[in-house]
Amino acid sequence: MSNFLTGSLLRKLREESNYSLQDIANYLGVSKPAVSKWENGYDIKTENLYSLAKLYGVKFSELYEGKLDSEPNDQYWQRNYDLSNYEINEEITSKNIDDVKNLFEHIKLVRDKFIELLPKWANNQLSIDEQEQFKLIKQYFSFDSNYYAYKEEGPGHIIIGTSDQNEMKFVSKVLKEMKPLSKKTQRWELEKIYNFTFDYHENLIHDSRNLKALEYMLSSFTQIEKDGILYANIHIKEEVEDDLYSLFGGTKKTTKTIERDRTVDEIESLPFIKAMLDSGANMLYQYHSNNNGWDDEAFEFADGKKVQIDTRIYEKHRFSNFAGQTYIPLLQNWKSYSYEQYLEFIDHKETERLNDIVNLRDKNPLEYYKKLVERGYK
Repeated sequence: MSNFLTGSLLRKLREESNYSLQDIANYLGVSKPAVSKWENGYDIKTENLYSLAKLYGVKFSELYEGKLDSEPNDQYWQRNYDLSNYEINEEITSKNIDDVKNLFEHIKLVRDKFIELLPKWANNQLSIDEQEQFKLIKQYFSFDSNYYAYKEEGPGHIIIGTSDQNEMKFVSKVLKEMKPLSKKTQRWELEKIYNFTFDYHENLIHDSRNLKALEYMLSSFTQIEKDGILYANIHIKEEVEDDLYSLFGGTKKTTKTIERDRTVDEIESLPFIKAMLDSGANMLYQYHSNNNGWDDEAFEFADGKKVQIDTRIYEKHRFSNFAGQTYIPLLQNWKSYSYEQYLEFIDHKETERLNDIVNLRDKNPLEYYKKLVERGYK
């Protein structure tokens, strides 16, 4: 059983029967929030499904599978793959947090189904039903013509517009090249070809300061998206006061923008960073020290010491971006790298240190400092 698909069907049946959430709660002797959770894929118990199947006049197996036997395929696909049904266009609060979860569950479903059907589409193996299904899903993905030009013509080339036939040939070619690769590597390569275009509504999630909303969004992210949002929240830009010296003597106060990594105290106090790390986000090697911009006194309070990043990883991988420019950080141009090369760029030591800060520093300080010593932070 897919709790998510079952919940989607439960909502459809309730709305078609003109029942409110409270009506269903009264019928089953449960709370209104409990019914809302079921419809969003939470905590659905078998005994409740039997009762609801009787109420709606359907078979238990239909609820279990999340699809009515009589439901046309196009309606089923529209219900589950049309993301406009689940868009959030209002302030996110505890009252509509289940709707946020529903949106990102459907985004995951769409992204997974696209990757599943893409090989069959590229090789003209979709059934008639699957063709309609894929057409609905594909609207959320745009073919990356820059990546296509980079792979087919090399750095510096631009191709404006590609036919469906060339698109299919290119996908088919990539599929043949990656046959012996692992599933994770295959997905990594396929995700390079298309950009997901649906609006995540990150601004609403940011403004809400709701950790659950952030967790749901992160659950639908690709690995590189998770790494990118973690880096953006660890390595920050800020305005600081500065003295501007005049040619004629004297100074005046001004501001300048600096870049720095957050201090340990900042990281520990910001719960959204823990949410990012818990989602599986990794820190990647940078060109410079992760502690760039901190003075010696600051290091003493940062539970660590200045660590020079091993630059051999960059000397080993001198890649060019689409325009032929060299030394582009992985996060800015990840499509130039294989999955195996991405794994080499994971800064395991720094990722572990950040996890220890958010999980151990306050709750288990002895274990935290023990791990610091083990990693060479003295």
